[in-house]
Amino acid sequence: MKDHRVERLADLLLRYSLGIKKNELLLIQASPPATPLIKELYKQALLLGAHPHTFITIEDLSEIFYKFARPHQLRYLSPIREFIVKKVDAFIWIMGSLNTRTLYGVDPARMAVTARSQEKLQRIFLKRERKGRLRWSGCLYPTYASAQDAEMSLDDYEEFVYRACYCNRRDPIGAWRRIEREQARLVRKLNRLKKLRIVTKGTDL
Repeated sequence: MKDHRVERLADLLLRYSLGIKKNELLLIQASPPATPLIKELYKQALLLGAHPHTFITIEDLSEIFYKFARPHQLRYLSPIREFIVKKVDAFIWIMGSLNTRTLYGVDPARMAVTARSQEKLQRIFLKRERKGRLRWSGCLYPTYASAQDAEMSLDDYEEFVYRACYCNRRDPIGAWRRIEREQARLVRKLNRLKKLRIVTKGTDL
């Protein structure tokens, strides 16, 4: 049975958060637990005329890599990843894990070596974002692991996540546009002020 909240979340990400257009190159990065959302994003992106691609990550591979990679492998900068960062128009990162503690047993020093080697990709990513050539969005997909971290049942956690995104409503995009207009109104009001004082119990700013 289809969960309409997943359909609405995909629509929200593609049409509101990213504004996906015809012929744009979209990369969807996620792990297998998020398959329902991956499939919905892929389908809706096709219907919008875009070119969706998926980058499916198996979580345990990161643990294997950091435990067994040699120094030259830890420092390796993948030309495939570099190509992706240079070419995609939009990027969606779906956070939906089977185990949120996969890397707890990994030596942080080894992870730091790899992080330093990827700094070039980060610079390219940020430069393209600043120039408006790359748009991205991250989103949470409810899983048992995340529900356990939140000390909630999966049903309750799903409701929490989808309610936070307004995907429990028929028109999430309309809800976010109303918030956007209200924020713009507050920004205009605050920009007219020279001073703002915040006073509450234990606070005087």
